[in-house]
Amino acid sequence: MQNITFTIPSQPQQAHLIGQCIEAICQHNTPLSAGLIEDIQLCVMESIGQVISQSYHNQPDQLINITVRLESDRIVVELQDQGDGLNARLLNVVLNSAALFDPLQADQMLPDAGFSFYLLKTTMDAVQYQSQPHAHTLRLEKYFDATPESFDVTPHVLGKLDRQRACPALAV
Repeated sequence: MQNITFTIPSQPQQAHLIGQCIEAICQHNTPLSAGLIEDIQLCVMESIGQVISQSYHNQPDQLINITVRLESDRIVVELQDQGDGLNARLLNVVLNSAALFDPLQADQMLPDAGFSFYLLKTTMDAVQYQSQPHAHTLRLEKYFDATPESFDVTPHVLGKLDRQRACPALAV
């Protein structure tokens, strides 16, 4: 098990840098496809954006701790902040909803952070959120080998590269 920890200021441009780190870590240390790596990267970047906007209210001088842990069967990414926290109620509603949305219209059908949370639901194998006053942790897990019961191959969970291979006309 390897741990890599980053501490970044709550500035939107930092999300892109962490996204590049996630991509490199996954490419060199996991058997995940390029499409799934892209999806994980997007989930982490969106999650950082939500921490910045919801927990820190766009204050650029706060800190976000990101821990990437490689286990034998999965990658785990934890984001920790000391702000006001994410909208836990909306996160729970989205994660526990059986509804699937058209990925091209989900951002129009869900309120504010709902689309980011929907991405987590449809991409990651496990999402957990723990919140205490000024101590919040969002944990994202992606298994390397998905079992048939847990792996959904519908187009809404495939990465951009996978969508291009499956149906070039649909990939944007």
